[in-house]
Amino acid sequence: MAFHLFIQPQTVLTLKNLTPALPQHTQPSNIVPSTPHRSSHVRHGVSSRTTNSTDPLLARRSADYHPNIWDYEFVESLASEYNYKNEICTGRAEKLKENVSCMFDGASGLPYSLKLIDTIQRLGLDYHFHDEIKSAIEKIYINCKDYKSDLTIEALKFRLFRQHGYEISQGVLKSFVEEANANRGGVKDFEGLLSLYEASFYAYKGEEILNEARKVTSKHLKNCLKERNDNRSRMSIFLEKVISHSLGLPLLCRVPRMEVRQHINMYEMKQDINATLLEFAKLDFNMVQATYHEDLKYVSRWDINKVNNLPHYMKICFFALYNTVNETGYENLRNNINLDVMPYLKKSVRYTCLCISTLWGNICKAFLVEATWYYSGYIPTLEEYTNNAWISVGGPLLSIHAYCQLGDHENITKEALEHMNKNQSDLIRWSSMIFRFANDLATSKNELERGDAATSVQCYMHETGVSESVAREYMQHLISASWEKINTSLPSSQRVFSSSFINTVQNVARMGQYTYQFGDGHGIPNREAKDRIMSIIVKPIRV
Repeated sequence: MAFHLFIQPQTVLTLKNLTPALPQHTQPSNIVPSTPHRSSHVRHGVSSRTTNSTDPLLARRSADYHPNIWDYEFVESLASEYNYKNEICTGRAEKLKENVSCMFDGASGLPYSLKLIDTIQRLGLDYHFHDEIKSAIEKIYINCKDYKSDLTIEALKFRLFRQHGYEISQGVLKSFVEEANANRGGVKDFEGLLSLYEASFYAYKGEEILNEARKVTSKHLKNCLKERNDNRSRMSIFLEKVISHSLGLPLLCRVPRMEVRQHINMYEMKQDINATLLEFAKLDFNMVQATYHEDLKYVSRWDINKVNNLPHYMKICFFALYNTVNETGYENLRNNINLDVMPYLKKSVRYTCLCISTLWGNICKAFLVEATWYYSGYIPTLEEYTNNAWISVGGPLLSIHAYCQLGDHENITKEALEHMNKNQSDLIRWSSMIFRFANDLATSKNELERGDAATSVQCYMHETGVSESVAREYMQHLISASWEKINTSLPSSQRVFSSSFINTVQNVARMGQYTYQFGDGHGIPNREAKDRIMSIIVKPIRV
């Protein structure tokens, strides 16, 4: 279910087209052996049943995970009137899309263009306007790169340039940071501070101006909220909500589809809303949600014991691996599976299968390392832990499967597959580490009480002798440092991977921070996590 939130809406719409027709639903067997160690982020799905075995190495330990609320009957009950078969909805959506497209042609001035792009992105409509946004950003970069404006626009320009892969120096914000730092008590430009705060998270490794900007703006914005009664006459309710939301988790770290729902709710409070954008955002959100319903129903009918129910590219890989040294078996594969469905796999099926099998092998080896540490009572150093944990969390494996599902199949390259196969991608490594650190911060206490293997928090405490609070603060620092490394790696990543794949890998990190922001939102689906998922998957927005 969470995979839908990693990818763009237009990609979700292709899920059924990439998988074979399924038979009538048969209740799948969901009892799988539980692991004695900390493995990937999917470990919460294992059964907590115990075994009668007297061998302690074979006994299953209960983790007391909460039962899954997403049972088959609940998923099958999901329904929406905003589906793509509703001609009234689709017709209205097309009309609104045309109206929004015209806004790019009628854009007057740099501030309007930048704010239009930012609003469209936050409302989740940007996937409709890739070409228009790309053209607008490029035009601004060429003609208005050195255009000077106020703090709000300069910081927004910086963030959008970095987000879309254009070079821009942190130096353009230096004077604004110095001014904010000097004006300690009388800062009144709340919108500008917020814009600079959000821009600071797009820092590359070692960019001290942006690190200082984050500290200064964070302090000022927190003070603004503390003094909200005095500032309310100068700060709109909309701005107050956005500031509070950003201090909880900055824009860079938010899951895009979850951000859409939250921003639509806040945007309605804005005084100068664009009614066309708001209506289109609501309607589009509901139509994408209706697609989620259909895809969830579809995958809920899979029988995991039947290979024929796998997505087509995985079926190819399964049979190719099963018959690795058997040429006759490979010929049977070609005869029994329609390789024309996936032309890129027809060209390089053996190498693609090799990469996927290597990454499956890597994650199994990482699980074994963790199991060995657990049974021997060994607490690794933080470096030993992280070198293994970024693989065991499942990021590299998820990435290669996502790569086979996303984008233009003709553009899948051997260079990209080699980057994943040889663990050469900083983008994947540090995104995976963010997921692991966020997971550890939320679950380490409960896992320690259960007697699980040490998390990064315990490893650092054991290695350095610091307190738990200091160790947890250090993990937060490592999350920030990992985002800087992701930002720094983007130019090189963009030469190898498509933008849709890069966004998907970044969303792995974002999903980790969202899932574990208020505790263990996976193993113990608390109110915040449950409400968030319900707002995205189940509850439509009133249009």
